Amino acid sequence: MRAPQNESGFTLVEVLVSLFFFTLISAGTMGAMLQTFAAKDRLNAASAELADIAAFRSILRADMNAMTLRPMRDGVGGTETYLVTTRNPEESDAVLTFSRLGRSNPTGAARGQVERVRYLLRDGQFIRESLTHENPAQREGWLGRVLLSGIDDIDVTYRATLPFEGGQGIDVRLEEWTVFLNRPSQRTGERGAVEFKVTDSDGTETVHMFEVGS
Repeated sequence: MRAPQNESGFTLVEVLVSLFFFTLISAGTMGAMLQTFAAKDRLNAASAELADIAAFRSILRADMNAMTLRPMRDGVGGTETYLVTTRNPEESDAVLTFSRLGRSNPTGAARGQVERVRYLLRDGQFIRESLTHENPAQREGWLGRVLLSGIDDIDVTYRATLPFEGGQGIDVRLEEWTVFLNRPSQRTGERGAVEFKVTDSDGTETVHMFEVGS
């Protein structure tokens, strides 16, 4: 007769209970990790969106500040009939077309003193296009850059305070703003600004206002 032996180990029930608790802990840890990664992705997306808006505002501020009522040549050597317009007959997607004083050129290459600029809303993108010479016949075409994406609509309004002798200024709002070559609309003492009301694809609306130059 052999003496009975005491066998040490875990029962099947103990192993199953241990696996159950391990699964719960693993699921909780994985959920926390996924939430952390999702939060990081949302933060990165928000940071990128803020950076795009900051760049958009910086470019528009520079353009509006350098806006000038100088005539520009067209592609065949003539002179444009309008200096500023929100209704460009040559580009239906353009929300604003104007002239601005040209940027300084760090490369030293020849560049016109006046630059033609237009803003377009096309396929959900807000685009800035420009002719870097005052005579577009010397250029192959417009140079473009996407400023914002996911845009549903952009409304442009010109706002000004006209001087009024003997009283306060008169506020003027023009949703269709055109300054023709032979009839400049800016008067002595007029303080003007351009308002951009931007609506993105989520329906969020933001308003950006910039003072215009000379």
